[in-house]
Amino acid sequence: MFKKLLILSIFTSLLFNAADAQQKFGHMNSGNLMELMPEVQAADTALAVLDDSLGVVLDTMMNRFRHKYDAALKAVNEGTMSKIKQAEAEKELNEEQAKINEFQKMGQVMISQRRQALLAPVIKKLNAVIIEVGKENGYSFIFDVSSGSMLYVTESDDVSKLVAAKLGLKLPE
Repeated sequence: MFKKLLILSIFTSLLFNAADAQQKFGHMNSGNLMELMPEVQAADTALAVLDDSLGVVLDTMMNRFRHKYDAALKAVNEGTMSKIKQAEAEKELNEEQAKINEFQKMGQVMISQRRQALLAPVIKKLNAVIIEVGKENGYSFIFDVSSGSMLYVTESDDVSKLVAAKLGLKLPE
């Protein structure tokens, strides 16, 4: 009898512990929330200014290249350029094309680095609010569907509204 009571007691205890141990899951799309944050909109504006200024320099380089190319092509077609001058012009155009390509790569790196620098504090702020929402509302896990890593959601709450409210943002309907 004592043995049966002990087993029943352990079984009941396990049942209650299992019920208490149920985890609460939430999900959200942090990318959608970030688009609404004024800090991200300001970062996008700053990045657009940088992109435009790099574009002006690139356009100047491209126009100079086209002008030299057209002049060389015209001289070759008219027969006014010697083979030696033709080889020099070709070498110069190849070097200029390499400079243009290098500038494009450097510009992409600059924009990427600037984007990371501008968005790092925004991501930190968003993550801090997500952690607050998780703690305040008893979530064990909050998944970010914008990362594409979640393929199936069951019995999960969308916490986007809670996070948006803490950030002072209004989600579109």
